[in-house]
Amino acid sequence: MCPADAHIHHVKRFAYGMLLVACLNDIMFMFRPPLRERVHVVCEELEGVEGFARRMFDWFQRHNDLEGRLRGISFRPKASARGLQAADMLAYEGYKHITNTMVKAEHRPVRKLFQALLAKERLAIAYALEPEIRNWQRLYTDLPPWPPQ
Repeated sequence: MCPADAHIHHVKRFAYGMLLVACLNDIMFMFRPPLRERVHVVCEELEGVEGFARRMFDWFQRHNDLEGRLRGISFRPKASARGLQAADMLAYEGYKHITNTMVKAEHRPVRKLFQALLAKERLAIAYALEPEIRNWQRLYTDLPPWPPQ
């Protein structure tokens, strides 16, 4: 979905924006916070991604008529927010889970906390290969343009 000659920073921006939309979709439509609650999104500061991520957030908010439910998005250093540190740990454990169960090229140890979370069956762990990404692209034709203009 990125141009073949894209720099790695372009690819990172694109991935960050796509993952943000996927997370927002899960939060708002799978976990369904109570209607009276307003959701504020806090993302890790990462040089060069804020602009596209903000456009993706705005698009998701408008596309799903969630202006009253999604309060906004902010970007903070990981060291200043424990939630961001926990998200990093969870992302790494999810990566290891996919590696251990799908790729099986190696086996990495699993933290007890992650095993407990898996047992509750409330985690959404997924990976996508090119066919799934292309299908996702066809479904969302009205996303902000990439690369940004």
